[in-house]
Amino acid sequence: MISTIIWNARGINTQGVIERLKNLKNIHYVSMIAILEPFSDNAHINMVKSMLSMDHAASNPNGKIWLFWTNDATCKVLETDE
Repeated sequence: MISTIIWNARGINTQGVIERLKNLKNIHYVSMIAILEPFSDNAHINMVKSMLSMDHAASNPNGKIWLFWTNDATCKVLETDE
């Protein structure tokens, strides 16, 4: 079974969001994290991927959904839409 967190962050740069996600990831052995409404430029997705210690990252075209996953999960983006 793959553990997943889906978080409507309403701003990835909000104080403590990354730290809280890292703690939840470690406590629950999470393999996938979806961040809704990160309110950040897609150029920052790889930085967040590194901060969360995830192996892969993807975003929808308008950047309102970010998805991160580890090598424990096999994922393939089939289609993207705003």
